[in-house]
Amino acid sequence: MHRKTGFTLVEVLLTLALIAMASTVVLSDTSQFFQSRDDRPDDKFWQVVTAVRQSSLEQEQPVTLSYDQKTKSLQWKSLDTAHSLELPVKTFRFLPETRDSNYLIGGVLTETTNLECVKFYPDGTCDAFRVEIVETDSRREIIRIDPWTCAPILTATE
Repeated sequence: MHRKTGFTLVEVLLTLALIAMASTVVLSDTSQFFQSRDDRPDDKFWQVVTAVRQSSLEQEQPVTLSYDQKTKSLQWKSLDTAHSLELPVKTFRFLPETRDSNYLIGGVLTETTNLECVKFYPDGTCDAFRVEIVETDSRREIIRIDPWTCAPILTATE
């Protein structure tokens, strides 16, 4: 008697189902791994800039953005509403676009003029400004903002 060897249709389908289930588990765990990273302070700042600009466009009125050093939060308000988002950094400052107030203090170029707040306008523009973010690990970053698009101005790195 000659016996045929091979797999039945049920065995093949069961194997494919197990492979599909295993790949689903691996992919979902991997995507959560990449999504669980902490937001950096500059990421949070850009989230707020996007929200403030959108709010100004929708409400058709200027929106003011400021930073409260005591609560360590960015705060924005229009005539009708007020919002805030915590930004736990060592220091955060709005700086004027012009650099007329730079002094060399202890070997570090330091700016002495701060802006209390910046405005975003209903036409999608904002005041010309820069921000200085000093994180808790003392990493310092200065970001220039384009007043026409409210986006970062890219600079060449050395």
